[in-house]
Amino acid sequence: SRPTLQNEAEAAGDSTTWTVALSMVNALFAGFLALQAPRLFAAAMPAARVAQYAREGFFQLLCCTVLVYLLVKFIYGHCLMGRSLPTLRLLTCTFVVQALGVAASALHRLWLYSNEFGMSVLRIYASLGVLAFSLLLCLLLGACLLGPGRRRLQALLNVVGALVLVATGLV
Repeated sequence: SRPTLQNEAEAAGDSTTWTVALSMVNALFAGFLALQAPRLFAAAMPAARVAQYAREGFFQLLCCTVLVYLLVKFIYGHCLMGRSLPTLRLLTCTFVVQALGVAASALHRLWLYSNEFGMSVLRIYASLGVLAFSLLLCLLLGACLLGPGRRRLQALLNVVGALVLVATGLV
């Protein structure tokens, strides 16, 4: 079926709405990262606080990754698929890069924890979980950078996303 002018106008309006919404989300996320940077990347802290600090980082990354994954998949599927919208793609990439900042914080927290208490099986699993979330975010970034029409990459994202979430649930 051939797109009509009304469908094209609706699609343009939809992408404009998402551009404004994603701009606001990016501004909020950037503000959070800027204000929390000293806390996210603390150099040292009391030993009694390190374990809680590492757990917080892992669960912040888990929540962040799930929210970013769902939002980016929705935007990609509804606004970017089959169209070239450079502003929306740039905003989506920025959103994913900011989530990678949270992943870097989680890795830093686990590193502090491991230096303080040594490695254990649970810390190895947690490190692998953080790396899996980071891989998922990197694949999302790749999908956004490569643009629409990459069906194999979309399928890979779906599979990796499901595996990461299932693996996290098993650990």
